[in-house]
Amino acid sequence: MKTFNADTMTITPRVWIGCLFCYGDGELVGRWYDAVDAGNVRPHHLHGVPCSDEHEEMWVMDHENLPIRGEIDPYHASLWGQAVEAIDPQWRAAYLAWIENQWIQDPQDAPNQQQFNELFAGEFESFRDYAEMIAGDIDLLYGAPDAAVTYFDWESYARDLEADYTVIDTPDYDVWVFHNH
Repeated sequence: MKTFNADTMTITPRVWIGCLFCYGDGELVGRWYDAVDAGNVRPHHLHGVPCSDEHEEMWVMDHENLPIRGEIDPYHASLWGQAVEAIDPQWRAAYLAWIENQWIQDPQDAPNQQQFNELFAGEFESFRDYAEMIAGDIDLLYGAPDAAVTYFDWESYARDLEADYTVIDTPDYDVWVFHNH
């Protein structure tokens, strides 16, 4: 299993919240915030001064490190931010990939850290590497004759085993492996 290097990746969900009234007037007024804080953003935060009621409607027009596509309201962006930030930082990228792979649309349906730990088998160079690790852990070929071990079809074993897992490519050309429950 691959190990994580904390110096190479930090994933923090962020959102760009804009004023819809200003947007309708052709002016782009907004700022970037941590997603967990999105539900607490008020119009005066965007404008820097108290605003009239017509500036009350705000919208997340851009985001990063959230498992959704397109725009979203600040409240739901905050819920997604909380869900992502509740996950161990070293596995947030895997968490986001799994959420997108499973088409989870509501943050309340997303797994918490304990549930994610039960699903996530780890990061490996290939699924075959995972299959070989599993075979070693269960002593799959223990007591088998040397000829059987020599000619064991690892590709077929890994292919058959993979039916019980979700395998997602990582940005670094490895794979994340998840149990299908």
